[in-house]
Order: sequence, then C-alpha cells, then structure tokens
Amino acid sequence: MKRIVKRKTLLLPLLALIFIIAFTACDKEDDVDVVDDNIIQDYIEVYELEATKTGSGLYYVIEEPGTSQKPT
Repeated sequence: MKRIVKRKTLLLPLLALIFIIAFTACDKEDDVDVVDDNIIQDYIEVYELEATKTGSGLYYVIEEPGTSQKPT
C-alpha cells in the first residue's frame, strides 16, 4: 500500500516537470501531437508500463487479459 501512495505522491510533481520541460523547450514549429506523445512515452517509461499504441495514437495497457472472444 505504501508503494501505491508513494507513486501517487510522485505523479503530480513528475507530470508538472514534464509539462514544463516539454512546453518551454519546444519551438513553435513543433507539432503538439509529437510533444504530447513524448509526454505519454515518458510516463509509460517512468511507471514501467507495457503499453500498446494504436494507429490513431491511443495507448492502452491490458492489466488483466479476458477469457472471452468478445468484450462484454
């Protein structure tokens, strides 16, 4: 339980730092989608998630695989 609480307390400062760095370091020519994708990738790396990216840019994590052929 302490580990979960520690992660939550570190999350907000970490995300704030990432946002500050991302938005102050980018040129006006940089695409917002690229900046957002970098922030998401940093988050995935920090929390060691096994995320999959779809063709539309959505990232998802399967926490517990289902057993049926179709989602319910």
